[in-house]
Amino acid sequence: MNPVIPWARAYFLTQKEQNTVLFATSRTPGREKSFKWVCPISFADVVLIGHKNHADKDSRPLKELSIGVVRADIAEEVVTKQLPQSSNLVRARNVEQLLRLLERNKVDVIATYSTVAYTSMQYLGMEPIHYPIIRKLYEQQDCYAFNKNID
Repeated sequence: MNPVIPWARAYFLTQKEQNTVLFATSRTPGREKSFKWVCPISFADVVLIGHKNHADKDSRPLKELSIGVVRADIAEEVVTKQLPQSSNLVRARNVEQLLRLLERNKVDVIATYSTVAYTSMQYLGMEPIHYPIIRKLYEQQDCYAFNKNID
């Protein structure tokens, strides 16, 4: 098996396959019983990131924005809790795909960890200065999430 796989698949496989670990994983009440936890690794902010040139549009209420999220990521969970109707969510496989959606104006904003987004932007050759944080949504503790049956 490939040791590095897309987030959503890794999230679900770690719940099913013994001797697996997922990191870094946000520890939330909804996930508490799904894993054995080793915490904390770090703390991170889930934020909305938008275009520098669209700041006026990005200050609208969440329900008026098209929001990109990574499928099964903590940011998707945070946004859907704040936004009961998820019709304006665009789900991506990974953060690179998410950033490309933002770069190509396919979404108004993206919801993600700030550190992951800005590190990935540099890797992709994007200019982080053009993509400011619009709003902080949540601060989260990150952990190692082990399959519940691990010794």
